[in-house]
Amino acid sequence: MKKTLLTLGLLACALFGPLRQASASVRYTENWGTGTGATLGNGSLPNVGWTGIAASQTAQPYLGIYAAANPVDPQLGGLPANTVYFSGLVGTFQPNGPGMFYTTSAAIPPFGSTFANLNPALITNLTFNVEVGNASGISTNYFAVQVGGSWYVALGNQMPNQGTYTNWSMPYTTTAANWNTLTIDGSQTFVTIGGTAGANLSGPITGIGIVTLNNVNGTGTPGLNFNQIIINQGLTDFPTAPPTNNTPALQPLAAFAGGGVTFAPSFQGSPTIGYNWQTNGADIGNGTDVPSISGSYYLNPQTVMLTITNLSVNEATLGLTNFSVVATNFFGAATNSGITLYVVPPPPGLLYAELFPTIGYNANNSLASVGWVGISTANSAGGAGGGVGMFSFNNNGNNLVPGTFGGSTADDFTFGSNAYGTNACYTTTTNDIGLSGLPFPSINPASYPAVTFQCAFAAGGQGLNGVTTYWMVQMSDPIAGTNWYCSSSAIPIIGSYQTNQFAFKASKANWNNLTISGQLATPGSPAANNLAGNITGAGLLFTHTQNSGVNFQNFEIITNALTVQPPVIGSYYPIDLGVAAGGGASFGVATTTGSQPFTYGWTTNGVAVQNGGRVTGANTATLTIANLAPGDNGMQIIAYVTNSTGMDESDSGDAYGQATTLYVTNPPVGFIYSEEVPFVGPVAGNYSIGNIGWNEAVSGGAFTVFQAGTPGTTSQGIGAVFAYLGNAGTAVYYTTTGSDTNQAGLPFPSIDIAAYSSLDFSVDIAPNSATSTNVTAYLAVQMNNGPWYVNVSPLLTNAAQSTAFSTYTQTFDPTAANWNNLTILANGGTVGSPVTSNLKGVMTGVGLVFVYVGTGGDFNFNDIYITGTGVGGINVGPLTGGNVNLTWVGNPAVNLQSTTNLASPNWQDVPNTLGLYSLPVPVTGPRNFFRLVQH
Repeated sequence: MKKTLLTLGLLACALFGPLRQASASVRYTENWGTGTGATLGNGSLPNVGWTGIAASQTAQPYLGIYAAANPVDPQLGGLPANTVYFSGLVGTFQPNGPGMFYTTSAAIPPFGSTFANLNPALITNLTFNVEVGNASGISTNYFAVQVGGSWYVALGNQMPNQGTYTNWSMPYTTTAANWNTLTIDGSQTFVTIGGTAGANLSGPITGIGIVTLNNVNGTGTPGLNFNQIIINQGLTDFPTAPPTNNTPALQPLAAFAGGGVTFAPSFQGSPTIGYNWQTNGADIGNGTDVPSISGSYYLNPQTVMLTITNLSVNEATLGLTNFSVVATNFFGAATNSGITLYVVPPPPGLLYAELFPTIGYNANNSLASVGWVGISTANSAGGAGGGVGMFSFNNNGNNLVPGTFGGSTADDFTFGSNAYGTNACYTTTTNDIGLSGLPFPSINPASYPAVTFQCAFAAGGQGLNGVTTYWMVQMSDPIAGTNWYCSSSAIPIIGSYQTNQFAFKASKANWNNLTISGQLATPGSPAANNLAGNITGAGLLFTHTQNSGVNFQNFEIITNALTVQPPVIGSYYPIDLGVAAGGGASFGVATTTGSQPFTYGWTTNGVAVQNGGRVTGANTATLTIANLAPGDNGMQIIAYVTNSTGMDESDSGDAYGQATTLYVTNPPVGFIYSEEVPFVGPVAGNYSIGNIGWNEAVSGGAFTVFQAGTPGTTSQGIGAVFAYLGNAGTAVYYTTTGSDTNQAGLPFPSIDIAAYSSLDFSVDIAPNSATSTNVTAYLAVQMNNGPWYVNVSPLLTNAAQSTAFSTYTQTFDPTAANWNNLTILANGGTVGSPVTSNLKGVMTGVGLVFVYVGTGGDFNFNDIYITGTGVGGINVGPLTGGNVNLTWVGNPAVNLQSTTNLASPNWQDVPNTLGLYSLPVPVTGPRNFFRLVQH
């Protein structure tokens, strides 16, 4: 019994938080406890002494009591018992409402509580409370009181508009400015809201009620559910903050005739704020025309966000309208005024424009507010990070040309974080009805000499590494149906904002199939047929493979032919690289200007290369060549970028153009592993360390290699990893035999530690900030493809700030006392307990651990080497398909030998093993013994 009583007490506190004060006393309660059944019906309200008034009381509106638990609410689903449902003010008298339900002290209900007169002069801190849950989110609701025989409604204190039940309170005040007059017609079918009360309210409260307004222009079924109404005395903790304007005066907005515009300032205050928009000093009615711009249409003028659609302007003049919004509650008002709207005719040939205007104050906004849809794999997976949206951009401009005016421009964005995947931002003829920009039309490509997509792109805050962007188009055809496609070629994005154009061509070679389902956009196989029908949707697809981001703005479709500019490589030509024989090298190229789509080609020593064997990326912006040999030394690399009007090659005679040289040298015997962290990216920004075979475990960071050299100089090939955490924690950068397989430098081999009399590690590190003294760096190794261990002796600690790299070395010692256990997580690492036994077996990975004990800490590192004494040993792998796989540390001066008899050996070179790393050996036939020899 004690447990039951405690549970009920906690429930009461949760439902009616303000009742927790001991000084409060309840003056009136109505919990609708005597309904006539589980169905809807007006007959139940009089049973508790309440009256309902609406334009119609047939199928709609619903006005009555749910007496039993879990009746079907069309919007909220199951409801608790004893709930009043009041909505759907549609009918012949007042299709837009308002309606009302109320009680007075004159009502004598057969069941429930009787309302008694309340004299505010004798009651301190009189507070009205209601449990309210919105059924549709499109109605506004207010408390009403009867004083001195007249009714008044508190229009300055709107109930919350949300789908879950909320305990909402309103302090009673007699101030005239807080009340509007309210008249109930003689037939009890509708109510009329008048102007502000002429004098402060005086006398006892003889009735209370709730007034509801329909904001759907005569259609729809708005409504609220009310669970209890309580009047309390003695509450003093209700909020008393008047509205304050968080938004500086909004910059002028320019919009195209035929399109729309949205204003969204920001206010704060409590209790609930009500809003009233005005144009040129006159109040705006919902669904009315803009007085000075014929044909335009207002939406939601009683909310913080005002939308105007179907803007129009005389062909010979410039339309101009000034807007303001007044935010009020019981304790005051605030105004954002002087908002100027310019309406200009769209330029010839503009079929569609979404300029992503600034509709909020320096905060993210939903794409739905401009008629677009944003979907994200992160949203579907429920994971943290990743998403799409719109944010304020450049609040200080005053150029009023649509698409270029600074104060009215926003960025749309996509980013991927811990939840990598595919994001999409798009619109259709159904979604974009002209809330901003222009409404999306159905476009028949055959009706125009050309159809061109264009949009401006820039790197997002997470950087461009790991994100690829494609055009999207929806085609609707009577035969083929309605289908989505994405472009087969990616959009090149270089960092700062640049406009990219894409000529729409129906050829199937330009498109891949695209499936959109919920929060998932899945690119598929190449289109089987040429695209047919009308363009009924368009957008952008983003594939993220790591932390990355893209911003974009001014998405337009025009009928002008694509102004094709030939590609210009400029300073973004491939950079010279030096690699040890046996390793791999990658080269990147990008354009400074030029029109998509591009095609890429590469030559080595004047011969065009094709994918296959040791070559990948031969038709992309990044070329990789693996298994380099001494004969490759001096190889000349040239990249070609072409489009329909021209070509540029990386050795073209401009200020930067030159052939790229690959230097390949034999490493000395005992040179086991090298990663010089070359910058091989196609642009001057960050590049993925995944592309050089390394991994990162850092909270909130990105896999980043940055270009430490200067483009166009002999140092431009220098790269480094940027190791930064920013707060206390542990970051781990590491590679393994599985990840570093020949992308750049030597692949990471399986190192038999017993085969070397000594092993030495070295790395170049630059502590690049004053807070680097907060960070200690350690060496880490992985053994036998399993556990990780971190050395107890740091490589460096308390390092003074320096942009210069210094070499730090450490000799490998497998003794247990030198190592602690290390756990590598997705977003960091954990240094564990001391190791209990010496390290044994094969080293299969190496890493660097940075332990941050304070905020800040900025380290760069590159040039990681492992060297040993001797040629090393041979590792025996598992038996697979009748063969045992032998592996060793390869070197151009080392090869495998075999003999069948150790008693009188006759060692013979195993053919074609010079410089190799592995060999499958059959287990059948004569017994063989193997060794490594240096030539």
